[in-house]
Amino acid sequence: MIDALGSVSEFSIGLAGFSGVAAALLQRNRSLQEIDRLRVTINVVVSLTPGIWALVLIALLEMGVPVERAVRWASVGFLTTHLGWIAMTQWMRSKLPDEQKAQFNPVVMRVAQLLTMVSVPLNVYNIVIFPEAASGILVLVLVLGLVQGGSMFAGMLWQLMGSSSKSPNN
Repeated sequence: MIDALGSVSEFSIGLAGFSGVAAALLQRNRSLQEIDRLRVTINVVVSLTPGIWALVLIALLEMGVPVERAVRWASVGFLTTHLGWIAMTQWMRSKLPDEQKAQFNPVVMRVAQLLTMVSVPLNVYNIVIFPEAASGILVLVLVLGLVQGGSMFAGMLWQLMGSSSKSPNN
């Protein structure tokens, strides 16, 4: 399990780093609008969240915290953080002008909503019931968080490619 958690954290950090590179490329092509800043912020937060909780779980296990307690704490932490960034995203999106709200890629939004609809109940089940496979379920939920971050990153790249083809430099 430690190896899987280490891989989750490494991928998470890499995904957040690539999001920063994409933001730098986006800024190079044109000045960043509020929606671009929002996309980058959301992407970095969503990308880093599973990695941070994977590292927290590794630290708890290394400190000798019983597996059941460590997994439950990490599950509660990830669920709370996940719901927090959903609320943050909705709040930040509500501040955008209407024409920018319509620029969110609907496919990416559907994928993010679907992954949330799968991972939140799995995480609640993991916390409340705590089945034998709780640690495996937590790793699955963290991987789903990475997939969500990856889909948002893909949407950001898609938007970057679209804006570079409209650039006046071409």
